[in-house]
Amino acid sequence: MRAAVPSQVAGLIWSKSDNNLDVEKDSTMIIHHVLRYGQLADIAWLMKAYPSTTIKDVFLSKPVKIYSKSALNFAKNMILNIARDLPNEQQYLQSLS
Repeated sequence: MRAAVPSQVAGLIWSKSDNNLDVEKDSTMIIHHVLRYGQLADIAWLMKAYPSTTIKDVFLSKPVKIYSKSALNFAKNMILNIARDLPNEQQYLQSLS
């Protein structure tokens, strides 16, 4: 990939230190955490750092259980423009129990 992870984006990924984040190796974690927790500037960086096809592919093929229902719908519908329903939606939704 093209860019190093900016500190404001690295701060969204609290399970790894800034020094250990690798844009290629940690792409799934970076993409999902930015889509879930990022602000517009973080999402803009994500769109520059990865091709849109890669972001959609990671989102659809490697679900991570960190989304609230509203955050999932926002990421899916507004950011990624995925109109169809996700057959495996529960694989994205964070359970609070």
